[in-house]
Amino acid sequence: MCMLISGCNSDNWEDQEYVKITAKDQYYEVTINYADADDYFVVGQEYGQKTLKAVSNYEKLLDSYLVDEVAWLQEAFKMPDNTYEILIERAREIKKQVDSNYVKEMDGFASVLSGGVANVLGDGKVSEDEFAVFNLNPDIATADACSALAVYGNSSSSGQTIVGRNMDWYPGEKGQMGQLNAVVHAKSKPYPYFSVSYLGMIGAGTGINSTGLYIANLYSPIGAAYSAVGKRSVMMDIRKGLETLNTLSAANTFFADSQKLYAYHHLMFLADRTVAKVLENDFERKRALRTDQSTLNTGITWGYTNAVAAVNAFMLKGNFDNFHDYVPGSFDPDSTDAGNFNTDRWENFRTQLALQGNLVSFDSIRTIMAYHKAGAKGMDNGDIYNAFTTESIVYSFSDNRLEAFLLPKSGEFVDQPVYVAIPMPFKP
Repeated sequence: MCMLISGCNSDNWEDQEYVKITAKDQYYEVTINYADADDYFVVGQEYGQKTLKAVSNYEKLLDSYLVDEVAWLQEAFKMPDNTYEILIERAREIKKQVDSNYVKEMDGFASVLSGGVANVLGDGKVSEDEFAVFNLNPDIATADACSALAVYGNSSSSGQTIVGRNMDWYPGEKGQMGQLNAVVHAKSKPYPYFSVSYLGMIGAGTGINSTGLYIANLYSPIGAAYSAVGKRSVMMDIRKGLETLNTLSAANTFFADSQKLYAYHHLMFLADRTVAKVLENDFERKRALRTDQSTLNTGITWGYTNAVAAVNAFMLKGNFDNFHDYVPGSFDPDSTDAGNFNTDRWENFRTQLALQGNLVSFDSIRTIMAYHKAGAKGMDNGDIYNAFTTESIVYSFSDNRLEAFLLPKSGEFVDQPVYVAIPMPFKP
């Protein structure tokens, strides 16, 4: 990915040089130069115009995705008939707490879309509110699920951290998200960062910055009543963390701050080249780091040193036990099974890790993150890679190596996921 020369600050997006989008076989490569930008609204405008140029049916894809997601939330999560309006209102509330530059960038992008301020679901257009819904999706729909695993120190074949992370996100009935895969190199101050994302996403769900700080988020529902009032965006704060923090300790302090209120309970999977830890943000109990040596709730066993894993559950002793019992309203590939999406995946992490021996390699982590029951089409409760996995990412600090499986454009479940090498734009 090439660095970009800053263009003049003009109203004509064709004259700008803040954004470059290059189509690859399975994703779009996006480079954004924030370091030389005076106005993030202008950056957003250029990002939007170049996205529309790269994907001519971008608005139709996003609009159809929102149509599908609303129907899915109503069916699988029993949300009411006015789910669309509820999502918009939630997005408006959370947007109030988003960094002003990020809001400007979102608004700049939305300004080149055809929906304007008319919120009409299914019209093939994307409005300003609908674009905010897309960007704040995890914060307002809370219907995603993820998993992660890392080895480091004496458990890593390289001696440095190797981390795997799966994002399980509703893909759309036609796999719309698979047509918008993007890897983003943000040239930001003080720290550039790299994230695996989707075209038009202003925040970040998984990323690593130039200092070697790795951040990923996982949902951890406890069945609490939802409120967006006064709440922050997790994905926008991850971007803020990547841009401004340079140590795992600093990231823990940032996200564990009791003054930072979020709309959903969650985990932050934090790593650097020497270690990985899981910040459990159980707001009503404690916001604390889980390590390989932590004392866990009764009935939870890990049993490995220099390795940590995470599913969509709190595990620290004293935190809410959403590990053993399915929490109504939470994500589960088989919504009719009040069962063991967390416990089964956790046991498969333990079993599969044991099969890799004492020294775990990059290839071993990739194998574990791709684990699924043969013939189940990704719908078994123990599948680490499942029918909702839109991204599976493996990164090695020692050789700056990143590979990813990204949801195919067809959106169909692939029994043998193929991971592609993705060049890193910098070496942390």
